[in-house]
This record gives sequence, structure tokens and C-alpha cells, in this order.
Amino acid sequence: MSFKTLTAFFCFALLLWPLSSQADDAVEPRTIVVAYEDDSPPYMFKNEQGEVDGFGISLIKAIVEHQGLKIRFKEAPWNETRLALEQGDKETDAHTAMGYSSRRAKNVEFGVPYVKDEIALFRRKDNPAPATLDDLRGKKILVLDTAICHDYLLDFAPDAVPVPVDRWPEVLSRLAAGEADYAMITRFAGLYFIKQLELTEVKQVPLKAEGLKMWYALVAKNGDRELLTLLNEGMTHIQGNGVYDQLYQRWLGVLEPKTILSSEVLKMVLWVVCVGAAFFTLILIWSLLLKRLVKSRTQKLETEVQERKQAEKALRHSEVRFRGLFMSAGIGMSIIDRSGHFISANPTLCQMLDYTEDEIKKLTLKDITSAEDFELMSNRFNALFNQQDERSQANIRYHNSKDELLWGRSTGTVFKADGDDSALCLYMIEDITARINAENESEQMQQQLQQASKMEALGQLTGGIAHDFNNILGSILGFTELAQERCVEDPDGKLAKYLRNVHLAGERAKDLIAQMMVFSRRDVGVPVLFNPVFLVEEVLTFLQASLPSSVNIRINTELGSPPVYMDPVQLQRVLINLCINARDAITEMGEICISVHDVAIEELACTACGQQLSGPWVEIIVSDTGSGMSPELITQIFDPFFTTKGVGKGTGMGLSVVHGVMHEYKGHVIVESQPGHGSTFRLLLPIANEQLD
Repeated sequence: MSFKTLTAFFCFALLLWPLSSQADDAVEPRTIVVAYEDDSPPYMFKNEQGEVDGFGISLIKAIVEHQGLKIRFKEAPWNETRLALEQGDKETDAHTAMGYSSRRAKNVEFGVPYVKDEIALFRRKDNPAPATLDDLRGKKILVLDTAICHDYLLDFAPDAVPVPVDRWPEVLSRLAAGEADYAMITRFAGLYFIKQLELTEVKQVPLKAEGLKMWYALVAKNGDRELLTLLNEGMTHIQGNGVYDQLYQRWLGVLEPKTILSSEVLKMVLWVVCVGAAFFTLILIWSLLLKRLVKSRTQKLETEVQERKQAEKALRHSEVRFRGLFMSAGIGMSIIDRSGHFISANPTLCQMLDYTEDEIKKLTLKDITSAEDFELMSNRFNALFNQQDERSQANIRYHNSKDELLWGRSTGTVFKADGDDSALCLYMIEDITARINAENESEQMQQQLQQASKMEALGQLTGGIAHDFNNILGSILGFTELAQERCVEDPDGKLAKYLRNVHLAGERAKDLIAQMMVFSRRDVGVPVLFNPVFLVEEVLTFLQASLPSSVNIRINTELGSPPVYMDPVQLQRVLINLCINARDAITEMGEICISVHDVAIEELACTACGQQLSGPWVEIIVSDTGSGMSPELITQIFDPFFTTKGVGKGTGMGLSVVHGVMHEYKGHVIVESQPGHGSTFRLLLPIANEQLD
């Protein structure tokens, strides 16, 4: 891309850049600290009067004057200046001439490129000119130590012998003195020293090799986008009012070699002059007839030329402004062709996806889009190019170079480049990962709060009913026992039988109330420190006698499991309830398995309360091969009096008791089940702080 085109992009970006609101009261102009090196002409150096001078210095002085800023120059070595700009040092704000590279663009804020330079090779007149870099094999090459020319020589001509020097003027002066075969230095710097030091015996070599071209630009320190905008606006102004051209001619134009017309060109000019003279003679003859026509045509051509010049100037400015906006935008921006390949990407998108611009250009949208959202992205992308939509927006998941998932608010607009019928897409991605995660977390917390409120309300209601009903039931059982002792003469009579049935029903109601009290956490047991492995073995012994022969029960325990601190009677009640439910869920042949071990949980939610769980736990698993449950059913199983069993086969309090006991001792329950594939209840209990003796 040419210098004029790149400049036009930056100007267009500045036109679109939002203008800052002006303060009501006047403020003190900002003073910017500009670092420079004293031996880098023609861009920056100290002149004979000891003043800072050069092309880059003159440019930033003109920009600062137009923007109403103050400036202070700071002399520092190049390596120190570069490090200060990358770290955002308060004592260094800008630099006047830094060569652009994609690696440097990640660490500093590059402004509008203002000149195109190149790495050049120089020789003495008595030394033959090499045709390629291979001809430098074994040759001594003078270079400035650690400068870009030194790096280039090491990378592209490793067989050459570099001779490092400490200062720019020594590179060509020592070449003229015959201390080396050639010298490598930037073109304008070389031309400057040839003129200043009158090195007439030193000439530039027209070398053909890759990587010689380079851009110089003003840079602001890392993160100072406000200063970058001021510098870009000032550069656009001085390029438009002619100041830039004057400074270019003063510092660089005088270094350009003047061309001499060849004999063929002179002959052509002479021929044109002769033909013009003949044509002018004919015009004089026919002047009376053609005067008005010539004048009219001339005026029309002048108008067209003026309009075209204005249009070209406006286009250059708009291209520069667009490029500046594209590169400085706070959201990821890219240009993509119809096949989905990236043509260009701005630094924000590169940072977002953790790729360099060169790496992104080798990718397509499919490569960075998650598999779940690729179809959505593809449909919207095709609709844009098929002109079904003028603009498309969607929230799409992407993954970066580390395969980390991120959410992006994606916007696409199709346009056609000037002079090209092929359509391109301006594709923008705004990183909304933090917002999406916050929304998900908020929704999850809301669900937990609703579940906790629901269970608390049910617990209070159940506890209140159980307390009142327990008082009534105490009277019923008491009077029933009195009636059996005092009013029954025949133990086998009907009255005795009726009273026994009343007493039996009361006892069953008493057990139901006990379960309700457990759920409401009013029936608190006595916690002790114990190993749950031994309790599971006791429960197995108790259950083997009550399970049918078609149901097999087995345990899988680890004796080294950590202890827990809770009421063992309550834990025994929980395990028995779960095993009875498992038995009822097995219609024919089946198996119940109980296992105990310690486990580390990462990001799992409790089925009963919805709380997110992490860390170490003692886990007791009760699984069966029964009929299983649907997801909708799992959300209701811990509600009091909810049961899927038939009338008279269940109270609906078994899992409510499990919920009450587990949460009383800071435990949790995770339920995993599918219809037809059995159920698994994972009881998570906190590990006790002290060990068993």
C-alpha cells in the first residue's frame, strides 16, 4: 500500500472519530515530553547551535503549535526511550520517528505514518556493486550497533561480516576511509551524511532484496489514546495546509537525486515542440473560427481537473481517517471476503483472539467460531452477501488461540471497494464475555434465592403444622390408651380392636410428624465425629433382611475416608429413605449400590438448593437400576408431601427428610437420573476438622 493511500485511511478515521466535548472553563495546555536521539538525522539531531532539529522534530513542533499544546524535549538513548514508551512512563510521552512493525504496534500507540524509507547499501566508487545479498558473503559491512539495519543484516545476510559502530556519522565516513567493503544505513540518513560530510566517493547500491521498505511514524506511549488522537489530528492538518510538503522538501526533498533527461526524451520533446508549432500555425490561420470553441473547451477542462483534484484530496483524507479509526477502535474490527477469510484486522481484535495480524490473515471465521454457533454465524454472514440483510447483529461464541471461549457482539456490513466489483464485509466483534458471565451468575443466584425462599417457607409451614398436630396427636394417643385401660373389658372385643387401630394410626402419624420436624429442622439430633463407612455397613445389615430377593444390594467403601461431624441416627435415616425409594423404583430384577469416598468438586450445583459447590467433600453415593426420573420430576422431589407412588404407598416426606438432614449439617445433594436408566443420589458432607483417634 502506498504512502498516500495509507495517509488517506488515517484521515478518514479521524473524520469519524467522536469529538471530545469542550470544557466550559479554559484549562492549562498539556505539556508533552518528546524523547529524541542526538545523532539520527535527518529525523532528529542537534544542529550547530546545539538545538534539537530534524524532519521529525519539525513535524511535531508544527503539530503541537496547531493543537495548542506545550512541548519539552528529552534526550535519551534509543533503547531507554523505547522501553519507557512501552511501559507508559510518565516522563516520556512521545517519539518523533519510530519504524512501524506489527510487533511494536502491540506495545506503543502508532500515529499516522508520515514517510516511507528503506534500508540501503552504500559502496565506494572503486568497489563493485553487489547484485544480491548473496554477494555480501564474507564482506565487511559497517552498521550502527543494535539498529534496525544491524538486525536486518543478521536476519537476511548471515554470511556477511557486520562491523558495528556507535554513531550514525561513522558508518559512511569509515566506509569512505576504506575500513570496510560496504555500509548499511537507512536511505535518507545515508543521503544526508553524503551531503553533509561531502563524501563524493560514496554511492548508493541499487540492491534488490525483500524486507527493505519501512514506515516512520509519530508514536505515543502505550495506552495514551488521547495524545495519539491529538497527534493524528495535527498531522492531518499540516498535510492539508501544505506545511508537511514544505518540511518534506526542506529535509528530504533536497536529498533526492535529480533526474537528467535522456536523449530520447529530448528528441520527443523537440518533436512535440515542432508539432506544436505547426499546430499553433494552423490555429493562427483559423483563429477567427475556433477562438470561442478553444476558450470554452479550455474552461471546461480546467473545471474538470480542479474537481478531480478536490475529489482525490477528499478521498485521501477520508482514507486516512478511516484507517485511523480502524486501527484505534476499542472493539475488534476486520475486513473479510465472501469466503470468510480475513484480509485485515485491527490491534484490538488481534489482542482479543491472541493472534498476530499475520496469523489472523491465515484464518477464516469458521476457525475462530465455536461449533455451537457456527450455523447461526454462517446463515447471517451469507444473508449479508446475498443482500437479504443490510446489517447483521448477533451474540456469538468465539475461541482464541488458547481455545478459551469468549462471547462477542458481532456486527457485519457489506461494502464494495472503489474500482472493484467484489464485495467485502466490515466485521466487528465487541467482547461481551464479562457481561454474559455476570448475567448468568445473576440468573443463577436468583434461582438459588427463589429455591431457598421456597424451601424456607415450606419448612416453616411444615414445622408449624407438625407442632400443632403433635399436640393434638398427644391427646388422641393419651385418651386412646386411657380408654384401652379403663373401658375395655373384653380384649378381643370389637371396642378393643377399634381402639388398637386408632392407636396404631396415631403411631403412624407420630412417625410422619417426626419426619416433618426433621424437614423443618426443629428435630435436631446430637452431632458426633464418626467415619461414615461403618454406618453404611450397619445400614447394609439392616436392609438385607427387608429387601426382596430380586433386589441385590452391595457397598463400595474406602476405609481411609475422612470423618464427618453430624448425628449418625439422622444419616442412617437418610440412607434408609434413599434405599427404600430405590427398592420401590425397581420393578423386577435390579441392584442398589452404596459407596463412600472423598472427592474434590468443581463447579457443581446442589439439586436441592441450587448452590454452586466446589472443594473437598465426603461423598456417599446411593444408586439404583430402577425406572429413573425426568428432569421436570427432579425439580419437585424434595417438596414436602410430593410423591409419585400410589395412594397409601408413600407419605411424600422421605426426600424432604433427606433435604432437611443434609442442609442441617451443611451438606448437599446432587441427583442424576434419566427415565429408564436408574437414579444416583450423591450425598456431599463437609469433612470434619479433626481426625478420628
